[in-house]
Amino acid sequence: MARQAHFDPYPNMVRQYGYVDDEEEVVPVAKPQPKPRPVSKRSKHFDPFPNMVRQYGYAEEPDESDYAAVGGRDTPAGRATSRAAAALAYLKRQTAWYPGIGWAVGAYLNSRNEGVCYAVSNEGRGYLPYGLRWDPEIRPVFGLSVPVGHSPSWQGAANPARVIADHYEHQRHLSGGATQLVTILATAPLGRPVVDMMREREAQQATTVLFSPALLPGDRRVRRLDTVSPTLFRGSVQPVQGRMRWEAACALAASAVEASGVAKQHPFLAQALALARGKQGSEANPLVRKTYWRLAAQAQALRVEDDRAGAVLLNPNPESKAEQDVLPSGGILGYAKLFWGARACSILDRLTDFVARGRELDAEDLAELAYEHYCVVENVSETAEILGRFS
Repeated sequence: MARQAHFDPYPNMVRQYGYVDDEEEVVPVAKPQPKPRPVSKRSKHFDPFPNMVRQYGYAEEPDESDYAAVGGRDTPAGRATSRAAAALAYLKRQTAWYPGIGWAVGAYLNSRNEGVCYAVSNEGRGYLPYGLRWDPEIRPVFGLSVPVGHSPSWQGAANPARVIADHYEHQRHLSGGATQLVTILATAPLGRPVVDMMREREAQQATTVLFSPALLPGDRRVRRLDTVSPTLFRGSVQPVQGRMRWEAACALAASAVEASGVAKQHPFLAQALALARGKQGSEANPLVRKTYWRLAAQAQALRVEDDRAGAVLLNPNPESKAEQDVLPSGGILGYAKLFWGARACSILDRLTDFVARGRELDAEDLAELAYEHYCVVENVSETAEILGRFS
């Protein structure tokens, strides 16, 4: 019997499951049983984040009193808040494996009094980790509504709620003050600057928000790649067939390695890529993965904390934002280049892992790698051009 009957894709992370490998069988490691939690009077409620100050929760059938803080369950504000809570719970649950990532969701009312929700992570330009499927009813912060000149000043923020707050002020300015902030929910404390901004905007600082499971994305989820281009999968990924997928994936990896400059500090990556082209070099996977996570951790260490960022700038001038810029240590490229390097390594990590497992790429795998490439070059056309060579 093989010594390893399971595959651990992230051996350096805190594991949820442990195993002892003897040469005969795989035996689960005994885990200490947690003390039972007292049952509350409303036992049907499930708190997805029991170790946090409760900002959101879950109920099979929330009643009207659960929505009193936002004006009632059937109001635009109440519906937007519930959807924001559902989105946050879903994002947290789906990305719990990715160390250091945090999420925030903002609920706004637009000029037509319609609820709109925006979500963002504190990685890169709202990076979405591998395997995440996005709820298309939630808008990513770093989308077409944000001018290129604005988004760099929001990269590298440790607190994703701060990014939502800055984004809201930008949206409010564009709408002439018509956009209203309902609330901001986050997977970590909001922080004093965000709380002060919410008080200034008369937004609700929700302590408990309950939502129906019907608000979870379910079957309507879309790929990560669809959040940056709704046509890239159908127009550029699907036409790449058979063995050409591997060639396309290696081309994406080569482009990301070159664009990020990561091989200058880690020359072995160029050799690992050369071996991967020939579907060899599986022994390089542990070192590639170790470099991947090291770069991600180094980038996270440079993120700007709230005490450096200061107060949220109200009524920002889109033409002049110098007073808002508080760059990560080493400047924005000090953070971004490490983040880009981690993304380039993540593509190589997947390729060398596929080699080790003797697995062929399918269209969904290629779409995942294309998203990682986009996160480095930040240009949909460049990603599409590389894929187009192999269709």
